[in-house]
Amino acid sequence: MTLHRTKHALSFFKPFHSQNSLFHLFIFLISLSIGFVVALYLRDFSTTIQASVFSAFPSLVSSTPSLSLPPHENIILPILASSSEPPRPPRPLLSESIPPQTLSPLLPPIAPLPSLPNGDIVSLSPSSQPVSSPPQQPLQATLSPQPISLQPPPPPPIESAMVVSMKEQIPMMHNESDEDLVRRVMNTLAMNTTIAPYKVAFMFLTPGPMPLLPLWELFFKGHKGLFSIYIHPHPDYNDTVPQDSVFYDTRIRSQLPNVTSGWVLLPIRVGSLNTTNPEESVVVFLLVADEPDALLRPLAYPQRKPVYWGDISMVDAERRLLANALLDPLNQRFVLLSDSCIPLFNFTTTYNYLVNSKQSYISSFDDKRKSGRGRYNPQMSPNITIQDWRKGSQWFEVNRDLAFKIVVEQKYYSSFKEFCHPPCYNDEHYLPTMVNILYGEMNSNRTVTHVDWSIVGPHPRKFVQREITEELLNSIRFGSMECVYNNNTTPMCLLFARKFAPDTLNPLLTFAPLLFGFNP
Repeated sequence: MTLHRTKHALSFFKPFHSQNSLFHLFIFLISLSIGFVVALYLRDFSTTIQASVFSAFPSLVSSTPSLSLPPHENIILPILASSSEPPRPPRPLLSESIPPQTLSPLLPPIAPLPSLPNGDIVSLSPSSQPVSSPPQQPLQATLSPQPISLQPPPPPPIESAMVVSMKEQIPMMHNESDEDLVRRVMNTLAMNTTIAPYKVAFMFLTPGPMPLLPLWELFFKGHKGLFSIYIHPHPDYNDTVPQDSVFYDTRIRSQLPNVTSGWVLLPIRVGSLNTTNPEESVVVFLLVADEPDALLRPLAYPQRKPVYWGDISMVDAERRLLANALLDPLNQRFVLLSDSCIPLFNFTTTYNYLVNSKQSYISSFDDKRKSGRGRYNPQMSPNITIQDWRKGSQWFEVNRDLAFKIVVEQKYYSSFKEFCHPPCYNDEHYLPTMVNILYGEMNSNRTVTHVDWSIVGPHPRKFVQREITEELLNSIRFGSMECVYNNNTTPMCLLFARKFAPDTLNPLLTFAPLLFGFNP
């Protein structure tokens, strides 16, 4: 009887069990369908958002760090499209979007090189055979056979490349420390700079005004986009440069010393309430207490660091100029000049000489005299030995790789800062010694700036107005010295010269056709 009731109960619940299984199967199929539909929707939504972001903000693509490519290779990132939209046409490359006649090459054509007094053209190519000089047009002034071509080819147009220099994005008159500058320089290493011609950074270290500025204006005229200018003057000097000058807004600040602990230097722009022009306003600095007891401490007012001759502050100024110039990723060559320097050739010749060079130009030699090895401090050992000690001219020219290494170097800089004091002069020994120890293969061990040490004394000869003649300029440009350029011997070894007094400006402008190949 009991067994019969059990079988009857099982047979009673059997239909309910079958119905329950069908119900769960039905729910499972519906859930699976919903999940599949949602997955498709999310995939399309994510793809659409990605395509929209890339198309709306193309700068995100260009700012992404990427592997460096050879010049003129384009980085093409695929842009995904939604499955519900027709495929978008590919974005044109830069070379397709700019007419061929306006697209500028990475390097301009090599300019005609200077000719020797006998009429032959100096060759920097492997061939050592002189090339006959083309007939020259007579100048208005009476000059000897011209050492340079009178009609250098125009520089390549670069405005159409639509490249905004970092110099235009970052104001020169910032107040960042040297450490902050180095960090920003590190960020430029990932930037792609293959879409515009390289630039040469001209860095002027000057105590104040630049009396030869009109001559430099002629030198740079017509070559916009192929150069950058940076000026490090004395902190107390107030310059007045016209806004239409290439030297306008090129001044950098010397580093601010640390303010007393507990205080923060806060820059604030102050101007007229009825103007939005930043040129009509000024930047002032407020010392703000960032700690409760800062008001009870003595207040140290910040002062700019002046530069002293022979002092480590001279090296600091040079490194700060390099750091500021390195912020522009298009700057590939870096020249240190003074307010008394002049160019010896036109811009095109100078540009090609530097940009096409395989080495840097830092004067470095072993001077066994008292004015050389006699300045060595034995306390620098073992970091720097007497055999490592080098001397050289302060005025250098380096490529971007070596410029970066100079800015970040600390080991030998610390030794010089601690142990090199007069009669040891940092600006004559630090770079020649450090580069000789670490990067000798990158350096030519010569300078491209002429300095006359024929007089006895701590300073070189200064040229004055009555000395400026055609013979003097040609003797500097093509003296008896020969040098090696890209593994070839050449008499063209110098690009700049110093020291020229302010009263030499007028005769130098008179000889501008000799120097630059055109009338002022």
